[in-house]
Amino acid sequence: MGRRDKDDERWQEIKKKVRKRDGNRDRILKIATAKEALFLAKHAPSSLLKLLDCAHLKPVGRYPHLCYDMDNIYLLNRWSHENLDSCKNPFTGQAISYEEREAFWKRIAGAVIYERLEEKIKEVRHGRDGQEESGSLSEQSEDNRGTA
Repeated sequence: MGRRDKDDERWQEIKKKVRKRDGNRDRILKIATAKEALFLAKHAPSSLLKLLDCAHLKPVGRYPHLCYDMDNIYLLNRWSHENLDSCKNPFTGQAISYEEREAFWKRIAGAVIYERLEEKIKEVRHGRDGQEESGSLSEQSEDNRGTA
């Protein structure tokens, strides 16, 4: 997978679509409880809260076929994006488990879209005869802790 930058026209177009879909607003704030939002406002660097990134739910390095899939991309503030990529709580920055990180992503994407994305991964992992081509999703997930 090549670098997604200003020269990647497809990536630039997807970013525009994601920003439009998300109303150019941070998806973290959409799912935050009042307590989470208050903590974020008080403790996260304001410079990073102002920067909005198109963040991949499933890491592109592991799932390159999902690089341009809008079900896999959400507009997040830089602080929360970096924390989720590092397997940290997107509000507090505290270390969390892979399962806890996935639970945050499920909140961000919504259960229906999250499950649809999981199905897309399963479809690619299975060959035509229905045999798995690689390890189970949980094994892959363990290999992928802390990356996004």
